[in-house]
Amino acid sequence: MVEARLGGMYQMTNSQLYPALRRFEGMGAVTREVVPQERRPDRHLYRLTAVGEDVLHDLVADFPAERAKRDGEFYVRVAQFARLTGPERLAVLRNRHAVLLRRMRTVERWGAGEGADVHLARLAALRTEMLDLERNHVARWIEQEGGQADPPPQGDRT
Repeated sequence: MVEARLGGMYQMTNSQLYPALRRFEGMGAVTREVVPQERRPDRHLYRLTAVGEDVLHDLVADFPAERAKRDGEFYVRVAQFARLTGPERLAVLRNRHAVLLRRMRTVERWGAGEGADVHLARLAALRTEMLDLERNHVARWIEQEGGQADPPPQGDRT
């Protein structure tokens, strides 16, 4: 479901998926139906239960700064934004915005200083532009959700 919504931007491996499905089945969050197949292994169909809806909501809404650092964690949450309330979406977006600001400040230092490597400086410029583009987008998204983003770094033209 996540892969389909994100067009392959985030891929879950079998070693991640099946242990999670077993845990969710054990807690009543999913049900499993075994469908026999001719000349092939049985197919297992999983369905989310009402308990699973609550668990999924809580997992998606929980987005501390440590997780906000991981692009895939952000993408998964955005793919599930319809499950979240407006304030919960704003919290996810604000955490992502703060991470992007910190990344920009770090990357800007890569090529700074006397004797800095010209290639590293070019990479820093590229990454800064990319991060700034995402940061601006997330800031507008926050405003569209009815919130306000943290102020941009000093010297920012936005």
